[in-house]
Amino acid sequence: MKVRKVANNSVVRAQRVWVLSLLTGWLWGIDAIVQDYEFYKDLKLHSDFFPEVFCSPLLAAILFSTVIATSILALAISDSRLWWVNYGAILIASLFLILGPFGFAWQFPITTFWGSWLYLWLILRRENSTSYIDLVGPRISLMVVSLVFFGGVWGKWTQGYWSGEVFSFLIFAYQPEAKYTLLRESVSESTMSMIATNFSRVAILVETLLSCVWLFPRRIGLVFSFLMLTGMWMMSPIGIIDAIGPLFGVVLAGLFLLPSRQFSLGMNGASSKRQDTHMVD
Repeated sequence: MKVRKVANNSVVRAQRVWVLSLLTGWLWGIDAIVQDYEFYKDLKLHSDFFPEVFCSPLLAAILFSTVIATSILALAISDSRLWWVNYGAILIASLFLILGPFGFAWQFPITTFWGSWLYLWLILRRENSTSYIDLVGPRISLMVVSLVFFGGVWGKWTQGYWSGEVFSFLIFAYQPEAKYTLLRESVSESTMSMIATNFSRVAILVETLLSCVWLFPRRIGLVFSFLMLTGMWMMSPIGIIDAIGPLFGVVLAGLFLLPSRQFSLGMNGASSKRQDTHMVD
């Protein structure tokens, strides 16, 4: 008789939910990819920073399609550890190549890049003990969220954002979505300016808190992050889902990795426990 290590169920669920969220964000960004490709495909691009190969619109389109196709396969072949490892290698290689002039113009490859570090950790720790994963996994999720928002809020602590001018121009003045059109038709210009200012200041404060969320207790930090991301999705232009989709996956993966609440079962007080190994003949 021997003991065979098996994949930790919470890790498998965390992997799946992250890939599903990644896929949602990338599929949402298809329009931006197609529009940029149609615009740049006949142009010869040059960059003083990025190597020549990074400046190919065709390469960017191929890599974008590769990430989507392999993500779908990863969900379909979810029980193969070898495939998950190969998917991770393909994803990192694609992100490395796509983060050229085009990748930095799109938000979702950047948030996916940072979220992929959680995914790589999940692959490496797929068969570790539950107690170790419960302790470390959710904290890594919070660190990824903090890192992304630290970079995001760093450029927002400026007079232009604090006054509301930037968001007024980017969102409230010209966005064609129904909620912004209705708002423009319903309030005066001065009221619109006040709304933009308050919106901008709340956004800065929320992103500042999210940049510090790695300091929060794990469960509180993850729930707070999920609620704030949901608020951003509801209050911002709908297209933001391509950027925060991978971050939703990071947060949900962290929640899946949290230890379950233990409840007493039966008269003998035995409690339910997740199993890390099973016996095979």
